[in-house]
Amino acid sequence: MSRTAARLSALLGMLLAAALVVGPAPAAAKSDKGADYKQERSGKEERRDRYGQREEGASRRKGERDDEQRWQKLPEQERDRLRDRWERFRDLPPEQQEKLRGKYQRWQELPPGEQERLQRTWRRYQELPSGQRERLKHELRSLDNLPEAERERRRQELHRSYFPDLPPPPPRGKRN
Repeated sequence: MSRTAARLSALLGMLLAAALVVGPAPAAAKSDKGADYKQERSGKEERRDRYGQREEGASRRKGERDDEQRWQKLPEQERDRLRDRWERFRDLPPEQQEKLRGKYQRWQELPPGEQERLQRTWRRYQELPSGQRERLKHELRSLDNLPEAERERRRQELHRSYFPDLPPPPPRGKRN
């Protein structure tokens, strides 16, 4: 997988984690995107434009230039969606932000094949009718109180019943 594809995959993973935790944005929570703002970073203040981008004249690493080029190629609708997601993330309490960062870090550490399997499963989950999604969520939550071996057996069983054409998930092992 190319470096660009890996970065996009990582970005999608972070957004997916944010979507799972944050849920839909309330209509009244949108902020004024036209206002400039300053963001503190490692003790220094950097001037940012209304979209959180560094203003002209700021030095950039090669990776940041690559990110900026990819950003410029995104359709405006996708940029707006990502800006909204970023604003929602920024508005979260620090504990939830840290939790999402941890999920994102775990996502980054997954092998690409496992990331792709999870993305396929997520897309299929989204295609399920809402009643089936709710039933699956309820059934997965009910596994929490089961002994480890039984929980894993039932989890595999649920996966086969809801996603028969997708490969089964690997065993989870012990929970912390």
